[in-house]
Amino acid sequence: MNFVVLYDEISIGLLGETQESIDLSDAQVGRALGHYSSDVSIYVNSWGPDTTSDFHPAGSLAKTALVSLATNGRQGNGSIFVFAAGNGGSDSNANAYLQSSIYAISVASVEFDEVSPSAGFGANIMTSAYGGGVHYKALKSTVPYDECSETAGVGSSFAAPVAAGVIALMLEANNGLTWRDVQHIIIRGSNARGFKDEETKWRRNKYGFMFNRKMGFGLLDAKEVVGLAKKWKTVPEQISCTVLGPIGVNKNVTGEALGKSAIRVGLKDCGMKFLEHVLVTVNVRYSAFRGTVELELISPAGTRIQVQNERYNDAVASPEEGSFEYTYKVLHLWGESPQGLWKLMYKSVNPFVEVGLDSWSLELYGTKKSPGPK
Repeated sequence: MNFVVLYDEISIGLLGETQESIDLSDAQVGRALGHYSSDVSIYVNSWGPDTTSDFHPAGSLAKTALVSLATNGRQGNGSIFVFAAGNGGSDSNANAYLQSSIYAISVASVEFDEVSPSAGFGANIMTSAYGGGVHYKALKSTVPYDECSETAGVGSSFAAPVAAGVIALMLEANNGLTWRDVQHIIIRGSNARGFKDEETKWRRNKYGFMFNRKMGFGLLDAKEVVGLAKKWKTVPEQISCTVLGPIGVNKNVTGEALGKSAIRVGLKDCGMKFLEHVLVTVNVRYSAFRGTVELELISPAGTRIQVQNERYNDAVASPEEGSFEYTYKVLHLWGESPQGLWKLMYKSVNPFVEVGLDSWSLELYGTKKSPGPK
């Protein structure tokens, strides 16, 4: 763990990836996240579990540390947690670890003028920053493997500290920002900037935010977010609600069939009008090859979000019959209304695999009043 002090003592705690960090226990992660909590404003996490197979939910001690610091850190405004979104074309939805927390800011890596070919993707990615590139390795760091000699590096592990530096400038401009203020400003201050990717298209949610599953809401614009921070008014109080879907859906699908289940959210269930975070918890059965399961969430406004994608390595690692329960974080519906009919679609990309949905639920976070300028 290293510390860098920027300007008005806005300090950043850095946890980088080594073999030891990959194998950290829940207790060790919890202690690391709370290290020097009285002095550290921003915690940067450029590490994580294997992103190609299995599921990686966070442990209770790590999650408790996040909640505690988001509530009590920075004199009650909340510590800021920045995470590298992952590389190698990995699906960060299924391997989110602590990125599935509403307190986490997931940062993807981009190259100059293009989405990184090796970028991960997911509905939990909030923003992007420069992380070097295959053709132009602009970032250098000292790493333990080379005994602190200079070596070029690329990827989200390098993009996350860049984003943290921008967030430090935001806090220098306005240290009264809460952790939710910071996230709202980042989303408004990130944009497409002409970035194009043949595989992943930019889309607009019904509130008006552009998003991309590899870049989140876009490239983080330092000038824009600092300008917003200076004049920002604290967002309205956050409210949350949990809505349970049908239990024992028990509709199995195979071949080209697509399973569907729905949850209707009304004002009596949830009084919010503007979404922030959406947590989707599912309990899914499969006859074989877990990694062939795909899940898509459709908001009441009709915005479609892929929350679980095919994962070849996971299909190979888990070929037997089984089930899984997992919670996915969705950011790209930010600002939309939660009121109406939510749909969850499920299938397997393997025509011989049978998939069933036992249960699912929504945990919604947002506000009654519009937070900040549109």
